[in-house]
Amino acid sequence: MFALGVKYVFPDKTASIGVDYGRLQSTNVVVAGQKLSPTAVTGDWAAHIYGITSKVVLASIPDRLICWLWTKIGP
Repeated sequence: MFALGVKYVFPDKTASIGVDYGRLQSTNVVVAGQKLSPTAVTGDWAAHIYGITSKVVLASIPDRLICWLWTKIGP
């Protein structure tokens, strides 16, 4: 797993924004005789993950938006 993130806090400290990126990869080994679900991922796989976060403080109540996007799962 590799992950990198950057966060910027605005000078008045009432808002911030962040951007994240991650990469996951693995080799799945199937155990003989194990029954897999139809949606199981087998073999080598990799996933790129992107994230955007924002925080805005309005009337002393923080509000956050977190969004993740998995763009590809496959070799």
